Amino acid sequence: MLFLKSITPPIFIFWFKKLFHRKKFIRNVKNWDEALDISTSYNTANVFNKTLNSARLVRDGKAVYERDSVIFNKIQYDYKLLSSLLFIANTQNRLHVVDFGGALGTSYRQNLKYLDSLDVSKKWTIIEQSEYVRIGTNEFQTDVLSFSGSISNIDFEIDVIMMCGSICYLEKPYDILDQIKKAKPKFILIVRTPFSNSMNDELSIQIVPNNIYEATFPIWTFSETKFITYLSDMYEVFETWDDDHQPDTDATNKGFLLQIKIS
Repeated sequence: MLFLKSITPPIFIFWFKKLFHRKKFIRNVKNWDEALDISTSYNTANVFNKTLNSARLVRDGKAVYERDSVIFNKIQYDYKLLSSLLFIANTQNRLHVVDFGGALGTSYRQNLKYLDSLDVSKKWTIIEQSEYVRIGTNEFQTDVLSFSGSISNIDFEIDVIMMCGSICYLEKPYDILDQIKKAKPKFILIVRTPFSNSMNDELSIQIVPNNIYEATFPIWTFSETKFITYLSDMYEVFETWDDDHQPDTDATNKGFLLQIKIS
């Protein structure tokens, strides 16, 4: 395989990847109702059960790391996310995190070694669907990690609200941005989220690889200009980057660290 790659012109590799990745998405979906008619949902038993089983393995020390229910033999660090968290902890002298769509604690456990080294106050609350909140509270909650069904339920001052590839799967993502702005966190951290240069958001169906689980999800590709402008009345971009994972060749998975404006 390495030999073939070494002798294949880059343009052919580019088009092979583009054609291959196109099979993972159904384009030109008109609206959310149509998307639901031709897809499944994140809120299904097979997705939840596989996610739960993988999270239990990591919690119990029988696996090292999981992401999207997939087990890895070593932690797959997102160093841009981690450096953002460490930067926030340094500037705020604490780290109070709201992890929107954080499942059963994937990002928390991913970065736990570094979080444990911080000699500051730490809180990490995951906002999730009701079944995740129930199981998370019963089985995964710690002195630092907790679970809730809504941002409005948070009872501590929030340093950062982070969304790791979650807001793009919501029917009304801008309603969530309104809730975030109302909560007024010091920072907003967005990673693994698809953006385009278009002036409009685009709705597609993502076909999840069968080796993860059988599912199809509605997914938004956001207009970068529209999305950032929507937050610009209160937040400014501190840093931005292209993500290491690029499953969609018609979009760019990006990360943003936004900081609240000082009035």
